[in-house]
Amino acid sequence: GILGEDMDAESMEFEMLSAQGGDTLAQKEVGWRSLVGRGMEEDHGQALQNLEAAALVGDADALHNLGYMYMNGLGVERNMTKAKGYFDEAAKSNITAAFNALGYMYYRGAGVEKNITLGEHFLKLAADGDDADAAFNLAALYQDLDGNMSRAFPFLEQAADAGFWRAQLAMADVYDMGLERPRNCTAAVGALKKMVETHGGIANELRAAVEAYQDGHTADA
Repeated sequence: GILGEDMDAESMEFEMLSAQGGDTLAQKEVGWRSLVGRGMEEDHGQALQNLEAAALVGDADALHNLGYMYMNGLGVERNMTKAKGYFDEAAKSNITAAFNALGYMYYRGAGVEKNITLGEHFLKLAADGDDADAAFNLAALYQDLDGNMSRAFPFLEQAADAGFWRAQLAMADVYDMGLERPRNCTAAVGALKKMVETHGGIANELRAAVEAYQDGHTADA
């Protein structure tokens, strides 16, 4: 989606009025904010209305976000065929999140016939565009194919360095269990601490577990 900046109430009101007046940029911004609940109440109906309006004139971000809605059944009935159609259109404009979505669909066989070659192709395109989610998915794909972390590790590291919490958690496991790297409990604790420091929500719930992990394992480092 669009990573819109924080707005004050006056700016948000102006954005809403602009969207109602048919401004495409405002429509996709309001659509995204309504979809994820950033700066305004989460409202999938409002998201759908604004994103569809922006998509009608070919806005690629709006097309991707509509695909996301249909892929996950947010405000609409889940429809993977429609989702893929929107992702395909967004991908024509080199939207990395659309590449990631298509790669994931082909890799997992989600709504399409499973095709590892196409999955790898699209995930690489997205990862090359610094999409952390895609780097994580590509790491998972290589781990599944190879049965080890040799090709997967650089992409897992890319995702973790970008702040993707699932990758940071997986990096802790890699170091703790010595997968393709010498066992390093200090590095494992460091990966978990980084996750706690950068992600308030779920990471706060893991803080006690991290501290317990550190107390029980650092002597082995």
